[in-house]
Amino acid sequence: MKHTIVLAAMLLAFAPRVVAASPSVHPLYLPPGATIEPEGKSVLMMSRQGIVAATIEYDGARQRVAIWRNGNRKVLDMVDQSDGGTPFQTLGALAPDGTLYVNNGNIGDVAMRVSYRTLVYQGDSWHEYTYPHCDLSGDTGDPIVQAIDGGRLAVTFLSPESVDLDKAAAGVDAPNAAIIDETGCRVIGRANLLAIRGDYAVGFRGYWGKALGPTNVNVQDQTFKVVRWDGHSLSELGEGVAFGVESNGVSVGASAPTGDENVIMTVTRGPAGTSSNIHQFGIPYAELWDTAGSGLMLPSKARSVAYAIDENGRVAGMLRDEDGNHYAFLWQQGSLQRLDDLVQAPRWRFESAYGFTPDGGIIGIGTHDGIATAFIVYV
Repeated sequence: MKHTIVLAAMLLAFAPRVVAASPSVHPLYLPPGATIEPEGKSVLMMSRQGIVAATIEYDGARQRVAIWRNGNRKVLDMVDQSDGGTPFQTLGALAPDGTLYVNNGNIGDVAMRVSYRTLVYQGDSWHEYTYPHCDLSGDTGDPIVQAIDGGRLAVTFLSPESVDLDKAAAGVDAPNAAIIDETGCRVIGRANLLAIRGDYAVGFRGYWGKALGPTNVNVQDQTFKVVRWDGHSLSELGEGVAFGVESNGVSVGASAPTGDENVIMTVTRGPAGTSSNIHQFGIPYAELWDTAGSGLMLPSKARSVAYAIDENGRVAGMLRDEDGNHYAFLWQQGSLQRLDDLVQAPRWRFESAYGFTPDGGIIGIGTHDGIATAFIVYV
């Protein structure tokens, strides 16, 4: 039987307080009125050249990409979609040399359909990314870049905008996952890829009943399974979503979808009037899957997500208490601790740790003097 390691948030109450002798916190100031979602997907990254990029939000919805270079912040221009609607940006990947892959989205005025173009920001200029030919199965929607490692892009081809429910029930409209490098495009199966490292890539797939589900229909009725690509085959590790992977295949994530999508309201209008239903996924708990896809389970009652794992086996993530407060955590050598307890940093609250910097720091979002501020912290 396969087991999973659930990173025990409740152990925090019993963990000894350890304060770094020389804490080092570097603030990354956001534009006025902007924030970074503390419980979403991995939206904060740093390149080997020290460039930081993030998906930022205004008013909890409008998304843009911001970068910090040599201490200077820049919010990237919104590229004209030229077809009306509401444009937005999400960070897809940040290459080691600082090149950004941005998913430039647009919510159409008609039927609220979402379309994407992948753009590359290099230096201070944009150009559209040209995808190589990919041998895809079934109908597909737009591709989005999700991660990069060593020049290899992890890409998800979303479900088509128009989904035939009869066909969807047969799994033909499920997303396609692909890995793209200088040799071309390799389609690895039906899945959403979220991270890549070495020979491994991880993410999830949804099931609608026994069939693979699309990305844009009846998501609230789907069961999510963690998937891992090992360079040869795509396998399922159990229920949940994987956000990060180590070069040896150890993967981290959560037992259920995260963020606002954890609760979905559907509205039905008909002759009898309007009715609404609330659909809620299970509460996510941070999980780790070892090289064999198995491990030990630790008790936990706190909502939590593991976003990243580094080559030393350290895990970074977020937990949320019953009052809705978010706390960034670091899990290492069997001990799970909040950054607030590891680093004595007056006026700071560390709310979510999204990843690790090339020199071993932890990058995330918190508040400084009560104002949303990204950070790089060394412990």
